[in-house]
Amino acid sequence: MLLKDITSENDLRSWLKERHMKGVTFQWVEPSPLIGSAVGAADVIMKLDEYKIDVELKYLVRKIRGIKFTLRPSQRRFHHSSMRRGGKTALLFIEAGVKRLWLIRGDKVPLRDYASDPDSGCVNGVADMWPLVGFDDNATIMQLRNILFDVAFWRLE
Repeated sequence: MLLKDITSENDLRSWLKERHMKGVTFQWVEPSPLIGSAVGAADVIMKLDEYKIDVELKYLVRKIRGIKFTLRPSQRRFHHSSMRRGGKTALLFIEAGVKRLWLIRGDKVPLRDYASDPDSGCVNGVADMWPLVGFDDNATIMQLRNILFDVAFWRLE
């Protein structure tokens, strides 16, 4: 499966499973397909050496108000509370239509459906998102690996 062919969260999961990230192991969390996990746990745990990152996968749609972050409250809490406790979490999503892949650090995951909502926790109503734009799928997966496992990414304010 290619990035341009993704039309659902399951497709994104398949795309990621088919890619090789040098030195990275994947531990897939397989909750109920209808309701997800009760605690909001991420979809996959990625490990490289001493680093462990919980990654939530989403297929999100851009509406008039911006990207609609359709996460359950338990998923939002999981990201924010894990980061406060010193863990590392991230939201990896593909934007429907344009097939653009984005990465958001767990403590920057919007607390509401839209970043523009005053209660979203997003500075100036804008989600702090990192675009992943490789020349092809393999370059994109390398970029994802390089960002996720870069110590500087986790120190940014």
